[in-house]
Amino acid sequence: MKKKITMTAKEKQKVVNLRIDETRRNLIDQAAKLQGKSRTEFMIEAAYREAEQTILDQKIFILDEADFEYITRTDHQPDPKLVKLFKSKSPWEQ
Repeated sequence: MKKKITMTAKEKQKVVNLRIDETRRNLIDQAAKLQGKSRTEFMIEAAYREAEQTILDQKIFILDEADFEYITRTDHQPDPKLVKLFKSKSPWEQ
């Protein structure tokens, strides 16, 4: 279950204005209603998820030749710390 991000009383909310055609607004409203959310809440959560995914998709690993050869070999034992890391949940999933 994903952790819901909530703002503290000290955090100021910023305004974002959007122009959107009626068809898209109606679709968003329908989806928000199905989830029992306001349009704003639905759009913020959807945009936030997409932003996270976009950032995660842009991660690049640059390896030198020795590291690349090591990683592509199948006879090495994986580092236990890496195994633990890859099995753990992302911070926003906890």
